[in-house]
Amino acid sequence: MPSARDVPSHTEPADLRWDADPAPEALARLDAECFPQVWDADTYRQELDSPFGACWAIRVGDSPEASGWILCRVITAEAEILRIGIRPSERNRGLGRALLRGALARLAANGVARVFLEVRESNAEARRLYSSAGFGETGRRRSYYQEPEEDAVVMSLEFR
Repeated sequence: MPSARDVPSHTEPADLRWDADPAPEALARLDAECFPQVWDADTYRQELDSPFGACWAIRVGDSPEASGWILCRVITAEAEILRIGIRPSERNRGLGRALLRGALARLAANGVARVFLEVRESNAEARRLYSSAGFGETGRRRSYYQEPEEDAVVMSLEFR
């Protein structure tokens, strides 16, 4: 398993800007572009207002719009990635990898020792991304996703 020092934050493109306080409305708009089952602004607001919520959005260059985001729930030394997405028009540029690695580095720097997530079994691209960041499969949740019904693969990463 990788250690916190194995998750480089220097993999970010030079023109990537981080926003640690994204607006729930902006996140909901991004979500609608990325997922068929959309989280609305109220759902994001609840997660962000929680003492356990951690969210980062990224912008490329001078763009006023975020290119992607990651939302986590952090409880003591464990975190769960609840939502991560990159605007479809900006995919395949390494932004997802930079977003994930940057968020993992930030979580590790804040004392998180283990990170969990669920991903659709059929989402091979996301599973490859998570595996490349050091996540391993730790379980399954049968019929976790709907429309279409599908199992979730549970993955986790431990920092030493």
